[in-house]
Amino acid sequence: MPVPVYVDEDELRRLHGQGLIDREIAERMGLAHRTLARRRQKMGLAHNFDSKRNSETASLGGKPRAKIDEATLRSLHAQGLSSNVISERMGIAENTTRKHLRRLGLENNYRNRPTQADTLDEATLRSLHAQGLSNKQISEQMRVHHDAIGEALRRYGLESNYARSISPKPKPKPKLKPKTKPAPKLVSKPKLIPKPKPTPKPKPNRSATIKGRGQTDAQALYAMRIGIIQAAWRRVVANATEAIR
Repeated sequence: MPVPVYVDEDELRRLHGQGLIDREIAERMGLAHRTLARRRQKMGLAHNFDSKRNSETASLGGKPRAKIDEATLRSLHAQGLSSNVISERMGIAENTTRKHLRRLGLENNYRNRPTQADTLDEATLRSLHAQGLSNKQISEQMRVHHDAIGEALRRYGLESNYARSISPKPKPKPKLKPKTKPAPKLVSKPKLIPKPKPTPKPKPNRSATIKGRGQTDAQALYAMRIGIIQAAWRRVVANATEAIR
């Protein structure tokens, strides 16, 4: 968490009373400019920037902010002068004149000047509008800007005919298919005749050595097992007979 910065409010009030701006007060108190500005606003003190800037510009040979005589401004405005002419008469910037006019609740007199819409012949305008002409077509015939035509139509409660003057959309051109090259002719390859596979040699039948005539494989195997058992039994009997003797 940030450590809170201690601000001596009594010292801040004293330096602010001397007319110092925030930057100078912050340098003297060793604080950041933003920290001092937030504390000054929290204390409800106004900014000394405007008064300080006027005094600094005057000391440096510059031109301080001009003081506006509201009575003179109202008098020139009542004569129907625009903000440009008033600023030339009073020796101030035009933006300054406009700002003070807004503050006094006065509108700039350039809005009261006659416009092209005021000079148009209403009968001619209505006649061209009744023919279904658009604002641009009417402006070409009456030789004025089409914005003036639109403004005059709104004054007389007429709607623009721009919707009627819209030309139909041209039919889309058919898309031409791109020229394609003819496909190359396929040359048929000669069919290859497969070589005949060699016939496999028959495997020798091992059961034929132990199989007699007219016997199946199982019968031949059974007879072979019986013969083996009988031979083994004969050897056992012979060996027992020799042992008894």
